[in-house]
Amino acid sequence: MIFLTAPVFSFLPFKYHKAVKEKGWKIVLSILLCMMLLWAVKGVKDLIGMYRFISQIEDECPYFALKNGILELERSYRFDEDGVYMVFDDSVDHVSRGEIDALVAGGHDSVLIIGRRGGGMHDDGETQVFDYAEFGNIDIDKDRLCDEYLPLLYGVVLVWDLFGLICSIIVYCIVAAILQFLTGLISDMAYKTKLDSGEQFKITFMAKFPPYFILFVAGLFFSNLKFVALISLILQLVYITLVLFFYSRSENDEVQQMLNGNNGQDPWMQG
Repeated sequence: MIFLTAPVFSFLPFKYHKAVKEKGWKIVLSILLCMMLLWAVKGVKDLIGMYRFISQIEDECPYFALKNGILELERSYRFDEDGVYMVFDDSVDHVSRGEIDALVAGGHDSVLIIGRRGGGMHDDGETQVFDYAEFGNIDIDKDRLCDEYLPLLYGVVLVWDLFGLICSIIVYCIVAAILQFLTGLISDMAYKTKLDSGEQFKITFMAKFPPYFILFVAGLFFSNLKFVALISLILQLVYITLVLFFYSRSENDEVQQMLNGNNGQDPWMQG
């Protein structure tokens, strides 16, 4: 097996008998490099999404300026739909808790009101009101927001995806280290094939990758997938069982070829 092809071989259950002959560290490294590539693709996708979000704010957000605890807006904005109530209006001076509670009692699950000197919000059952003066001497407007602060979100995206990659690698390796014992048990009980510790780990580490790859790619297109961890574990166990079926057949075929090569005589009696 050529180095870096372990991710490809992992999708071919009938090739594992040859693949596991490769050194373990090469299999691990090639799988991890492929995981890094997947997360790099996700990083690019997330950066593109953030670029579109920032561009939308720059194009659609009205001009505003917050200085000395007073907010000035180029135009007001109001949204009231599907239980969500949002108002941005500098003609509203202060917002009281009673006003927000009245909106919640009227059937709004999420409320956000931004006025001239303060605002208020309700979300997840909690209500908060605030004055801008509480935040100190803030001096910001739309231009400064777009030029200085919003670009920082690109760095946040990169750090978040890097953190996700590290956590993903750690979890992958830990689960592989645990599942390898189940791999040996399934092979022994279901297929009467004894695996040494090296075979158990290599088979498990490779067989985990196809379900990981499929669910990862699905997550790039469908962000609301549920029970991902459970689905991933089930797919891994099913795929490991399938791999072991072909692996045990390859073992038996190899033994049979050895016997045939010795004209049917017991190879241990040769010599």
